[in-house]
Amino acid sequence: MKLVQRLSKILLIAFLAVIIAVGNVGAAFASTLEAGGVYVADNSVDLGNKVKGTVQKAQGKVQETYGNLTGDRDTQVEGKAKQAEGEIRITQPISESEIEGKARQAENNIYRYQTNEKKEDKLTEAVD
Repeated sequence: MKLVQRLSKILLIAFLAVIIAVGNVGAAFASTLEAGGVYVADNSVDLGNKVKGTVQKAQGKVQETYGNLTGDRDTQVEGKAKQAEGEIRITQPISESEIEGKARQAENNIYRYQTNEKKEDKLTEAVD
């Protein structure tokens, strides 16, 4: 039974790695579109940022799932931060430096929330 569980974890991790690799190809495609000046008139957000944001959200979800499977909080937070940056890219027509600043701010907020969550868990364990 344990062998089956280990094999399923290995297969899932391999699948997640393939998704991340495909996402990197999508991000490269988005950069190519952006460099070529391909724009869509929808809310003044260019197609390259929309594609890049969608790919980042997918990669972030995969990274968060991987962190959940392995129990690695840093990987979970990085995945959540990547999802937040993807959402910013999709919804807000701002410059690259502003996107990076907002993404850093979102990551700090996520880390702060995770740290508070850890403290509450330890407190609950100490009381019980």
